[in-house]
Amino acid sequence: MRLNKKIISIVVLALVLITSVPVFAALESDVTISLGSDYSWNKRQALTRSGSYNDVTARCHSVYPSSGNDNFEKIRVCIENTAGTRIMDSSYVTLNETSSSSTSIPIKQGYLDTDSVVFKFCGNTEKAASAVVSYNAR
Repeated sequence: MRLNKKIISIVVLALVLITSVPVFAALESDVTISLGSDYSWNKRQALTRSGSYNDVTARCHSVYPSSGNDNFEKIRVCIENTAGTRIMDSSYVTLNETSSSSTSIPIKQGYLDTDSVVFKFCGNTEKAASAVVSYNAR
């Protein structure tokens, strides 16, 4: 009987810990992506938002060309809902690989209740590149 109480207590404690930790499915960390030539957008998988924030975040950890000299340091990101509508005030936000933290991207009024967002990335030049990014739908 005493052993059963211990097991039940451990299971309950584990469930409490699991349900109190935020869901990390909304966070991608250090994902390497390909950026096409001519400013073509690389669409990422839709991520679920918690609805607790009025912004999402993204960061470029590094960007480098497909070939040639590495003189790249910036990429672009935009945020859409799953219907393909941009839900940010500007056309895009520029991310710089020299930044030491994530960039906040505010969600446009009227779209704050959007439950899933799509991050789209493109290069900052007409040449193809690769980038290591992280992003969080919050």
